[in-house]
Amino acid sequence: MLRKLILAGVAAAIAVPAAAQPPRYDPRYDPRDDEIARSLPAPGDVARAGGTLHRLVDALLDIRVGPVLDALEPEGRGDPRRPDTLGDVARREDPYARTKLHVGVDRATAGASAATREVAILAPTLRRSIEDAVRRVDDAVNGGPRRGW
Repeated sequence: MLRKLILAGVAAAIAVPAAAQPPRYDPRYDPRDDEIARSLPAPGDVARAGGTLHRLVDALLDIRVGPVLDALEPEGRGDPRRPDTLGDVARREDPYARTKLHVGVDRATAGASAATREVAILAPTLRRSIEDAVRRVDDAVNGGPRRGW
């Protein structure tokens, strides 16, 4: 559950600049493509989001649950095996839980960076394809220009 929350946070915070923009003399150039590129967050945002998520993971894993457990099960007070933090609880199931969560944040951050770069490159093409499809549907519905099969 926590991993999904972290991955969702990374996905929500992803950002990378659009490096590949068509030159001004390109006949396919459209100024809206610049707006698409500007709408993407700055280059350092993904790295900052990843760093923030790393701190969030640590903060969540360091939440003390020992006192709650003591209140719920007073007979277990003083048991050295009793977990004190959420990290201790996670470590019971997997001794590498904290490390795996951090690796997951790193992978999600890298994936988000790559996905955002791809979006920046593909967005103008996708926009043109969608506009063409809308135009063709409109022509079909309204009896506009027909194209040969």
